[in-house]
Amino acid sequence: MLQDYLKAGYPALCCLTQEPHRAEALLPCEGWRFLSWNCIEGIKDFSTQKIVDETRDPVGAVNYLGGFQDTVLITHNLHLFLEMPEVIQSIQNGIPRWKATGCALVMVSPVIQMRPEVEKFFHVVDLPLPDDEELFTLQLDMGKTLNVKPNRKAARAAKGLTEFEAETAYALSLTRKGYFSTRVISEAKGQMIRKSGLMEFWEPASIQDVGGLGNLKKYIETRAKALSPDNPHLPQLKGILLVGIPGTGKSLASKATASILNYPLIRLDIGSLKNSLVGQSELRMRQATKLIDAFGKATIWLDEVEKMFAGTRSSGETDAGTTASMFATFLTWMAETKSSVLVMATANTISQLPPEFMRAQIRRRVLHRPPHQGREDRDHHHHEQEMECRHSIVLCRETEWLYRRRDRAARKRLALRRPRYGIQRPRSLIENDERRNPVLEGLGKDPREVCEHPGRRA
Repeated sequence: MLQDYLKAGYPALCCLTQEPHRAEALLPCEGWRFLSWNCIEGIKDFSTQKIVDETRDPVGAVNYLGGFQDTVLITHNLHLFLEMPEVIQSIQNGIPRWKATGCALVMVSPVIQMRPEVEKFFHVVDLPLPDDEELFTLQLDMGKTLNVKPNRKAARAAKGLTEFEAETAYALSLTRKGYFSTRVISEAKGQMIRKSGLMEFWEPASIQDVGGLGNLKKYIETRAKALSPDNPHLPQLKGILLVGIPGTGKSLASKATASILNYPLIRLDIGSLKNSLVGQSELRMRQATKLIDAFGKATIWLDEVEKMFAGTRSSGETDAGTTASMFATFLTWMAETKSSVLVMATANTISQLPPEFMRAQIRRRVLHRPPHQGREDRDHHHHEQEMECRHSIVLCRETEWLYRRRDRAARKRLALRRPRYGIQRPRSLIENDERRNPVLEGLGKDPREVCEHPGRRA
């Protein structure tokens, strides 16, 4: 991993990782002597695994490298000592000598935290997280002793975890289930979300709790094939927007989508990402999207999305453009992400959403829920009409007619209003008794055969 940089004569490198032990195992290469230093043990030789110098002073450790040739010193948590002027000066003095003798200082750090006096000397190298093959190999090693077969899907579910986190998740799965369970690993993986404090990890709802919406369920099951890594040639579904009046099951359908896909459910609240300091809100948004990409397969739930981004147009006058900047970051991430992530958003109206939120050439669904169906009846039927339009996210609009006596005036206004999408509102629903439902009687027919023109008077 470092061989090309060492051959090129780089005197200082910064390895970004949260796995210092894994870095010590992967960084060494042939042709150089490798040493490691930390402020507790001192300097240790990789070849003999013995302490060669007990110096705990970072200045002494940096100066120690100057007495050798073709030697690499891996330092742990040296970035915590970069505020000391002595450390800064020792690095500046050592750079020419290290470059002339083929030595290099490698600083293992989880973050880029450098002083401007030395940042130009360091070259940043990322240590990637374990890939699917490495995680699967870890399963093989753990399963041999217990005679447990490895699970390729469980290895994919562990993607985004460090080697230590994956090993503990596998051990927890073996303890609870006796095999490598994808569900247990996903639950353990939820610690990533909880530790960040940026999002919430929710339990998906059962698909049996969602009544009707058969076309939506079928659509998600069909498009789920595009989210599989086995079908990279299929266009990936980016997100689904459910629009309707309150109480029509938009949030429940969003949570049930995670059950259909067998994905973890993560709730993203834009308001919780905002911070009082300038630039921190945008930074937290970037951290959240980066964490989602590292998490891997997931269903991202945005509830009441029109209220989250309602101030985008006037953001420059109200909050110095913070909301607009966060919205731009979110749009860019949705367009460029390669992760198997499905965004489920709900809204009561799309009139407050910025037009940039809509993209091109995806199916739009218009769902009309028939009246007189009790909330406890989860098996009710739906009179659905599907229409095609140009939107990058699936727009699922679910409406419900109001059929209570206290809303009689609202029903009249609804019935006399000119309908959208060519759906005619039946006047007979207002005049007839509530027990009679001409829409249900006319299921399977053309809506114009059972509905009179709303503007026509008897």
